[in-house]
Amino acid sequence: MSSESYNGALAAGASYAGVGFDGTWNGVTNAIPTNFAINGTACSAGPGFTLTASAPALSILQGQSATDVITVTDTGGFTGSVTLAASGTNGLPGGVTAAFGTNPATGSSVLTLTASASAVAGTSTVTVSGTSSSGSITSSVNITLTIGTAGSFTLTPAPTTLQVLPGYSSTDTITITDVSPFAGNVSLSASGLPTGMTASYNTNSATTTGVLTLTAASTTAAGTYTIKVIGTSGTLTESTSLTVTVPASPLVIQWVSPAAGIAGSNMTIMPVGIGATDGTTQGTGTVQFGTTAATVVNWVVNAIVVTVPSLAAGTYNVTVTNSAGQTSNALPFTITATAPAVPQYTGNSTWFSSLGQPYGGCGVPQPNLDTQNFVALNVQNTPGNYTTYFPRPITGADLAYIGFFDNGANCGRWVNVTIGDFCSGINNGAADYPFCQGADGWVVDPYNGATLDMVVGDSCQDGNAWCRDDAYHLDLAEGSLNLFELNGVAVGDMSPDHWQNRQIHWYFEAPPNYTGDINIGFITSASVYWGAISITHLPNGIHGVQYYANGVWTAAVMDGDLGEDYVISPTTSGGSTYEIQVFDITGTLINNGRIYNFSFPASCPVDACAPPFTQVTYTNPTAP
Repeated sequence: MSSESYNGALAAGASYAGVGFDGTWNGVTNAIPTNFAINGTACSAGPGFTLTASAPALSILQGQSATDVITVTDTGGFTGSVTLAASGTNGLPGGVTAAFGTNPATGSSVLTLTASASAVAGTSTVTVSGTSSSGSITSSVNITLTIGTAGSFTLTPAPTTLQVLPGYSSTDTITITDVSPFAGNVSLSASGLPTGMTASYNTNSATTTGVLTLTAASTTAAGTYTIKVIGTSGTLTESTSLTVTVPASPLVIQWVSPAAGIAGSNMTIMPVGIGATDGTTQGTGTVQFGTTAATVVNWVVNAIVVTVPSLAAGTYNVTVTNSAGQTSNALPFTITATAPAVPQYTGNSTWFSSLGQPYGGCGVPQPNLDTQNFVALNVQNTPGNYTTYFPRPITGADLAYIGFFDNGANCGRWVNVTIGDFCSGINNGAADYPFCQGADGWVVDPYNGATLDMVVGDSCQDGNAWCRDDAYHLDLAEGSLNLFELNGVAVGDMSPDHWQNRQIHWYFEAPPNYTGDINIGFITSASVYWGAISITHLPNGIHGVQYYANGVWTAAVMDGDLGEDYVISPTTSGGSTYEIQVFDITGTLINNGRIYNFSFPASCPVDACAPPFTQVTYTNPTAP
């Protein structure tokens, strides 16, 4: 019997599977019927189940997912499993898929609704239905689903074309632009790389920009390639492409130094592959900051010095084009509105075993340096000229070629040195040859990033490419090489097998953990007639000394270009007591103008001290 009137009757012996209410109610005067009786005998409900959703409404952005817990509650003694399904009035909304964590389920199951990046935005009803294993019992629950626009992002490379030379790297900046309301992180990757080329990013994932570094092996075939840069955030994927050329005859910029400066300052480019056509002359070669040509000051195989052009503050790609029309890789240079407070330099490094005797180029014996981790600076900056040795101190027209030693003016200063790339080929400082020739060129290895604080204690005027072509070259004390630290631990074994005259990055710094006051000592051959002193343990370098003699403060003369040695006179003619003040690198009197009073050492004969450094005790240091 499929339908009965409200007061229907059954024939004797007949049966009916269920009795229910078929009518209307208003929920106030007419309550919803909840139980029934036949001939006065109460009817009990048969086995069944109900479905409930922990969240009756869900909101999802395009390209994202959301979950809801569907609970199956057994009724009337039902104990079976329930097969779950999700649907809509006309199927699920376009671009939406549903998955259940457990299906069939007996207690609960996690429903995951996923909206594709192209899912139709709007609000709809998703019906979750459950069916018993026999198929005779069903139940359902509705969920209101709202799909919101997720937005997206775009990728823009700068530049759109790039040259990567065999054995070297080039960089490209990938700008990530959000399309509202997207505001997530984007993971970057690259495809379409030729054999031997690798891609890496400075950060992944990124929100605004990522710097893509493409590195070509020495075996990477010459040619032009289209590299696809892919950005992924959740299910969102966008891409862009750039054209990468691997030339057959590479012209390489190894580095620029410094990497930042004001317009009108000088910047040095370390090139490889200028070729015999250009060699020590510029020819028709050019240097470009973006699309703006720079004025070339000096052009040789190992160094190109240019004047930074007058451009707005910002970062520009620097390229070199030689007379054959070959264009180098691009490296960034940042033009600043004001000179960087602490310029940072990149150069080659070499090592030397010890200072000369009785003292090094700064006039201080090696045992009396503040540290045994010391460096030498170049005396002259004469790219391509390996035979001329300027008289020291450098004067007159030769001052245009003065090196970082600066006639001793940088003696006693501290530098922070960071280990850069390893030369996998040959870096022998040969005249008119590139730094680091052959193999895979400059490569990163586990020693990159190791640092050490060092003091300037000597000078380098050798006739090799390091001391002449590389203005930012440092000659390091051999004993310091394995003391460089990574994460607070000495590297231990960088030299000799992993040295090969490495690239370094460095800058001048304040003396680390400075305490106490200066040290003063008379040098070899000093006498009461020739008061030659050496001053060490300087709080900020030394740019001058003045002494008080016969009632007048007089500027002392440096002993040649021995930057920490000065010749002074006693306070009275024929006397043996002295008063001095010291100027630091800024031209400021140290310690608020403190006056240092001392006497000629009693251990020295009046006509000549024998030791290279006879330290004195100064008394009553006071302000003037």
